[in-house]
Amino acid sequence: MKTYQIAVVDDRKPDRDWLAEKLAAYMARQGLEYELSAFESGEDFLAALRAARFDVVFMDVYLGGMTGVETAQRLRAIDMDCKLVFLTSSEDYMRQGFSLNSAHYLVKPVGDADFEQAMENCRVQPSCQLPTLTVTVGGQTLEVDTREIRYVDVQQRSAVLHTGAGSLSLSISFSAAAERLMENRRFLLCYKGVLVNIDHIAAQEGEDFILGDGTRLPIAPRRRREILAQYRAYIFGGIGGAV
Repeated sequence: MKTYQIAVVDDRKPDRDWLAEKLAAYMARQGLEYELSAFESGEDFLAALRAARFDVVFMDVYLGGMTGVETAQRLRAIDMDCKLVFLTSSEDYMRQGFSLNSAHYLVKPVGDADFEQAMENCRVQPSCQLPTLTVTVGGQTLEVDTREIRYVDVQQRSAVLHTGAGSLSLSISFSAAAERLMENRRFLLCYKGVLVNIDHIAAQEGEDFILGDGTRLPIAPRRRREILAQYRAYIFGGIGGAV
């Protein structure tokens, strides 16, 4: 069974203790193993990152010294994969928080339902059947975990699937691949012949989406409003479906 590595970065001990209690209750109900590491400052947390990686990080925005947003920016320069949840007493930094590809934004005092939603957004839950895409590459049939797909595009009339492990030229058309993948709302047709996995978008800058690895994907000008609405609906869905 996977042991989740979870960190809380908060300069207030009562808030760290509250999170530890909520986390213990949630993980016990789900039957999941975890290890919790607590840090009083962003500087201490970043020092720990030299030797450790975390699945989930709870980050207070108003830290003494380096702020939570500054710490998160440093975190994202090192690790784009961990799930980031901001903790704060104000919504002032919400937009900036989500630009850092955060999974949730919890406003103190945090209710039980909001905490559970944050954990679900971080996909901290019992293992279930993985969402896969069956493809044929070079005559070989492969099952690809769709969560690992960063984007799909067209190169030399062939659909190409891009993952962190590399790129695969598919034997099916782009439209066929897109039709299958768009059954899952995490996939967004952002331009003609370009399908992006929203989970891998680190930021939206002007007319482009920027992925965690630095790849820039264009946003279709004529559909820009529709595309950004769909993107925001997915990103903000965990806090009431705001667009």
